[in-house]
Amino acid sequence: MACQSGVKCHHVASRTGSSTEYLERPAHQPNEPHEPLEPDLASKLLDANELVSAFHNTLAVEHLDKAVRSLHGASSDIPNNHPYLADVLGSCEAVIDTRFVCTGEIRGLELDLVIKVAERAVEVTSEDHPCRAARLITLSNWLGRRFAWHSKPHDIDRAVQEAEKAAKLAPADSGSAGASVWNDFGYWLMRRFEHDQDGGYLHRAVLAGETAVKLTLDGDPRKAIRQSNLAAWLLVRSRKTRSGSDAVDAIALAQSAVNASGVLIADRPLLIEGLGRAYGIQFETSQRLTRSSIDTALSLLRQAADQASHPDARHPHHADVQLQLCDHLRKRYDMPGGGDQMDLDDALNAASQGWACPLARTETRILVARSAASILAVKKDWAAASRYLEQAVELLHSVVLPTQSDSARQRMLAKFQGLASEAAAAAMEAKRDDYLALNLLESGRSVTNGFLFDIDAFIDVKCPEMWQYAELRGVLDSLTGCLSFPASTATKSLWKSQATKVQTVLQDMQSLVMKIRETPRLHSFLQLHNIEDLKEEAREGPMVVLNATIQRCDAFIVHTSGVRSIQLKQLTLAEIKRRSRHLARQSRIASLLNWLWRSAAREILQKLTYTVAVEDGDFQRVFWILPGATSCLPLHAAGHHAARSGETVIDRAMSSYSYSIKSLIYGRRKERVSFGDPEKDSALLVSMAETAGLLPLPFAPVEVSKVGDVCNSLNIRPIVKELPNYSDLREHFFSTKLFHFAGHARLDPLDPLLSPLCLRDWVENPLTVDRLGKDFRVYAHKPFLAYLSACSTGVINEDRLVDEGMHLIGVYQQMGFRHVIGSLSPVLDSRCVEVAETVYETLRSDGITDRAVCKGLHFGLRALRDKPSSEVAGMLTDEVEERRRNGRVPDDDDDDGDVDDDDDNAGSKARVLSVDKFLWVPYVHFGV
Repeated sequence: MACQSGVKCHHVASRTGSSTEYLERPAHQPNEPHEPLEPDLASKLLDANELVSAFHNTLAVEHLDKAVRSLHGASSDIPNNHPYLADVLGSCEAVIDTRFVCTGEIRGLELDLVIKVAERAVEVTSEDHPCRAARLITLSNWLGRRFAWHSKPHDIDRAVQEAEKAAKLAPADSGSAGASVWNDFGYWLMRRFEHDQDGGYLHRAVLAGETAVKLTLDGDPRKAIRQSNLAAWLLVRSRKTRSGSDAVDAIALAQSAVNASGVLIADRPLLIEGLGRAYGIQFETSQRLTRSSIDTALSLLRQAADQASHPDARHPHHADVQLQLCDHLRKRYDMPGGGDQMDLDDALNAASQGWACPLARTETRILVARSAASILAVKKDWAAASRYLEQAVELLHSVVLPTQSDSARQRMLAKFQGLASEAAAAAMEAKRDDYLALNLLESGRSVTNGFLFDIDAFIDVKCPEMWQYAELRGVLDSLTGCLSFPASTATKSLWKSQATKVQTVLQDMQSLVMKIRETPRLHSFLQLHNIEDLKEEAREGPMVVLNATIQRCDAFIVHTSGVRSIQLKQLTLAEIKRRSRHLARQSRIASLLNWLWRSAAREILQKLTYTVAVEDGDFQRVFWILPGATSCLPLHAAGHHAARSGETVIDRAMSSYSYSIKSLIYGRRKERVSFGDPEKDSALLVSMAETAGLLPLPFAPVEVSKVGDVCNSLNIRPIVKELPNYSDLREHFFSTKLFHFAGHARLDPLDPLLSPLCLRDWVENPLTVDRLGKDFRVYAHKPFLAYLSACSTGVINEDRLVDEGMHLIGVYQQMGFRHVIGSLSPVLDSRCVEVAETVYETLRSDGITDRAVCKGLHFGLRALRDKPSSEVAGMLTDEVEERRRNGRVPDDDDDDGDVDDDDDNAGSKARVLSVDKFLWVPYVHFGV
C-alpha cells in the first residue's frame, strides 16, 4: 500500500464470480510525513514489506500469511491515537487483499478479521483525511465479499452504506480516484438489487456507473472497465423494463470499451463478450425478432471465444464465453423461420469446448453440460445427453459446500433446479436401468441435507476416508476460483496454478468417495441405497417417486420386489404447473383431484395392486416423494370423491410424504424416541388466538386445550404457551418430544428461508425456517412429532428451491422430528380442531407409534370428508367469517380464468360440494 508504512501491494480490478462486472481496489493517498517510527514498529513493517516482496518473487503464500500476522500483531499493540495506526491497518488489509486476489483462497484470509481491521482503519481516520474515502470503500468491499459468501443481508446493506459515504467524499473533479469509488458503489448497489429485485437499487447503480464513467479521464485504461460495468447494468435495466433505449446506450458503451486502447490482453475477450451479450439482449427485448442483432452478437462471441482460447494462455473465462456462444446459437436456431442445423451443431461444439476447459468453474461446467444435453435431446441422441447430465449431477456435491450459509447454498442450488429430473428423464429415454435413473434423481436432489444425513447417520462408523473427504470439501470451500479475481499479467500464472489445485482436490474427493462406498454400511454415501436395502425398506410400504420434465413424466415405484418405473403418458409438466395453482382455490379442488387421479394416481395404485376401497380399516401405507413441480400435488387426496365409488387414494391407502428416499430411510434408522417417563416426557403446545396484524383465530386455544387433555392422559406433561414470544419457546425445544403449534404461518414470496410461524413478536423477531434450522438442532433427545396446525407449511413459492425441502415442514424434519404434520394450502380454523383431536386420540388408543401418527391423520381426514353436507354447511353458517390460518379471509371467487374440460364443479351444487367437502385436502403427514 502506498502509505507511509511502506508495505507495497498491487492495485488491480477484480471480477467476481461469473459476473461481467469489475470491482476495483482504490489506491490510497500517501499520508503526510510523521515523526520517525519507533524502532520496533519500523522493524515489523520492514519485515512485512520483505515478506510481500518474497511472495511476488516466489508466489509462496506462506510469506503473505507471515506478513499478515506481523502487521496485525503490530496494529494490536498500537493505541488509537497513534499517528501511524491507520497506515499499519491499511497495510495489513492490503496484504490480505493481495493474498485474496492472488490465490483466490477465502478461508486463509478470514473475512471477519479483515473486516475488523478495515473497520478500525475507518474509525481512526478523520473525516477530512485524504485516505478516508479509500478506507470506506475498502470496508465496503470486504463487507460485500462476506455477503457474497454468507448471504447475510446486513452485510450487503452495510456495504452499500459505506460505499455511499465514500462516494460523497469523492468530489466532481476527483478524476479516476473518485471514479473508482463510484464504480464500486454501483457494483454493490447491483448486488443489493439482485438480493430482492428492488428496482430503486438498480436505478441508483446506473447513476453511480454514469458518474464513474464521467469522472474517468480519456486515455485511462480503466475507463473501458467502467464503461463495461455501466453497460452491464443498463442491460439488466433493459431486460427488467423492456427499455430499448437502455439497450442502445449499453451497446454504445460496450463498443467504446472494446475500442479503448491500453486494455490488458486478458481483459479483451471479456469486453468483447460483453458487447456480444449486449446485442443478444437487444435481440431479446426488441418487439420484432430480427436476425441482425443476433448475427452481430454471434460474430462478437465467436471473436471472444477465439481470443479466450489462445493456446499460450487459455483464459479462465473460456468456458463462460463458450456457454454464451452456445446459448446465443440456440436462440438463433429457435427463431421463427430459423432452424439452421449448422447453428445447432455449432452450439453443441461450443458446449463441448466449454466442458473440456480445464480452468472452468464447477458451476459453469454444470451449466455447459446441461446446455449440451438440451441440444442432444433435440437431436434425439439420448445416450449422449444422459452421459452429460449424469456427470453434471455428480458435480453438484462439489459446487455446494458445507461452510457456506444456507442462503448462499440456496442461491447456488437455485441455478440448477430441475437438473436431477432432467438427468433421470434422459436416462429413461436412453433406455437405461430404472434404478440408475432413480439414483440420479435422488443424488441431485436434497444436496445439502443428503450430505449432512450421510455424515450424521454414519458418525459411529470407523472410516478415516469420510473425514478426509469432509476436510477436502473444506479445502475446496477455500478455493473460490481463479475466475473471481484480477485478469492481470501479474496473476496469469496463478490461473493455471489454482485450476490445478481445484482439479486435484476434485479428483481426490472422487477417489475418496469410491473408497468410502467400499466400507461396510457406507455404500449409500452421496447416492441412493442399494437395491436390497430399498426392498427391505419397502416392507413398511411402497415408495413412489414422481418425476416430471418437459420430455416425459414417470413414477418410480420402490417395492419389496425392486424398483420399476411407469411412464405417465397422460401427465405433463405444463399441466402440473397449471393445475397446482388450484389447490388454494376451493372452486377448483374437485377438478384438480379428478385430474390427478386420472393422470397419475389410478395407474400407480393399479401397479401397487391397491385396486379396491378398504372396508375393514386395515389400510396399507404408501410413501409419496414428489420432486420439483410435483411437490405441491395432493396425491393423498386424488380421486373421484363425489361418486362414492372408492376410486380415491384415501379409500385405498394411507399416505405419507418425504422429500427424498434418503431422508425417509435416515428417519427410520434413527433410534426411536421412548415414552413412559412423566418427568422427561413433555409436549410444547403453542396457541396464537391473536397475532399482530393478522386475523384472530378463536379456535386455536380450543385446539391446544384438547391436545393438552390427551397429553395428560398419556402421562406427557403439557407445556402450554399462549401468545408466546420467540424467547419463550427456545429452552423447551431442547427437551420436548411433541410440539404442537396452532396459529398463523406465512410464506415469504422471495426467500423460503424467511417464512415464519407467527408468534407474538413475529414482525420484529420471527421464528423463520432459517432461524429454526440454526437455533434448534435437537437430534440429541430425538423428538417424535411436530404438528404445525397452520397454513401452507409444506409449500415453497420459489420453484427453483423446492428440491431442498426449505419449507417449515422440511426444517422440522431436519431438526430431528420423526414426524411432522402440516399443510399444502390454507386451512380453516375450526376444522383444525377436529383433525388434531382425531390424531391425538389415535395416539391414545393405538399407542405412540409411527403407524398411529399416519393412521390418526388418515382417519381424521376421512371423517371430515364424510361429514354430512348439511352438518358442514351449518358449521360454516355459524362462522360468519371463517378464518384461515394464513392471516386473511380468502376470496373463493378469485379465478384464474382456466377452463377445465373435466370440471365437475359446474353449477351451484358442485360449488357447495367443493367448499364443504374438501376442507380436509390440505393436511399432510411427512414422516416414517
